[in-house]
Amino acid sequence: MACFIFCVAQIVYLAASFVLHQWLIDAQGRGIPTDFVNVWAAGKLVLAGQPAVAYDWTLHKEIENFAVGYSFPGYYGWHYPPPMLAVAALLALFPYAAAYAGWVAITLPAYVATMTV
Repeated sequence: MACFIFCVAQIVYLAASFVLHQWLIDAQGRGIPTDFVNVWAAGKLVLAGQPAVAYDWTLHKEIENFAVGYSFPGYYGWHYPPPMLAVAALLALFPYAAAYAGWVAITLPAYVATMTV
């Protein structure tokens, strides 16, 4: 029961954050950089035929900036092994915000299953 309540609270929190422009898209209509932006950026590089560039932090940061629509402070590095690039490429087939929302929706059941064990 506690897991169910936690999941409902998480969904309410994400919905409220979206409405208040604190998740996915800010009040100016730009993407909000999170630790997902590195996944999407790496996927875009794979789709462009340059998967190795995901490990070049300078060029990878440029794609992260493109994802959210502006240059943001900081950097979310790509630290995953090469096989993860296949997942990133699938996610990068969609716009940044849609891919991020989809990632959360797809991984939530796995999280719930883990919490109930």
